[in-house]
Amino acid sequence: MTPRWWLRRGGRVLALLFWSVVLLTACSTASPTHVPARSSQTPAPSATPTRQAEPTASPTGTPSATPSPTPTATPTPTPVPPTPTPACTETQGRIEVGTFFSAIIGQEQPYRIYLPPCYDFNADRYPVLYMLHGYPFDDTHWDEIGIDEAADTGIANGSLPPFIIAMPSADNEGTYTQTSGGPGSFEAVLLDEFLPFVEATYRVADDAQGRAIGGMSRGGVWSLEIAFRNPDVFSAVGGHSVALSVNRAPPVYDPLYLAADPAILTLRIYLDVGEGDRFFSGMEELPAALRAAEVPHDYFVYEGAHTDSYWSAHVEEYLAFYAADW
Repeated sequence: MTPRWWLRRGGRVLALLFWSVVLLTACSTASPTHVPARSSQTPAPSATPTRQAEPTASPTGTPSATPSPTPTATPTPTPVPPTPTPACTETQGRIEVGTFFSAIIGQEQPYRIYLPPCYDFNADRYPVLYMLHGYPFDDTHWDEIGIDEAADTGIANGSLPPFIIAMPSADNEGTYTQTSGGPGSFEAVLLDEFLPFVEATYRVADDAQGRAIGGMSRGGVWSLEIAFRNPDVFSAVGGHSVALSVNRAPPVYDPLYLAADPAILTLRIYLDVGEGDRFFSGMEELPAALRAAEVPHDYFVYEGAHTDSYWSAHVEEYLAFYAADW
């Protein structure tokens, strides 16, 4: 071999070696891709770990649980017994004396009122009886006859219910004897002034069922005239020894004419007189007029005259009549 050939051959060998080194270097730097074998089973999902609550450290560093609140018991209040209402032991009522102003008469007018036992121990409203005195007397007349004692006795023994008796006075030489009825008369004084005053001052009934009216002599004329003209205001009326023969009024106010009015059929009516009464003949006319008009009424003729002793002897009967529906 000649050196030129060797050089040519040696050059090829060197070139081959060079490119072999280059290829080996390139293969060693490339990252081989590893494809894992496919498993035939689906791996089970891993459980999510449960996080444990960490205890709260106490100020000393020792873990302590948060205490549950202890319910506070509500104390049961001790019942307070009600204050007992004082028991009423009264067996007698009382008479109160006062005045009311009458614009019609133009001055203060006296009155007396009977309040039944135990009136101050309750809030009840009581039936009320308006009783009118005779002439020339005043509000003391029925009191002197003993109407309050008769009421006390009846209420105590149970024959009467508790009720109030109102006894107005009147100007005997004015409206009481010089008028017969209507505006400006004693009828207006009683209905428009005294009755509202009593109802505003005392616990009395304010309807017809709880009201009655009666009177003796001149007061009997007034009681009949007022009730017959106002039967919607009262439930009962009484006339005791009525002086109809000396106190004649115009027909529109006269009880003898008013007796024919059908409106008075709603009233209970009581009449009485002593057989020795000086006004007996005039008194007899009224029951006759009521019978003619077929108006129910009670009429009694007793022994006696036009005197306090006569009325005092029958006052219990009067009260029994007035309170019959109470």
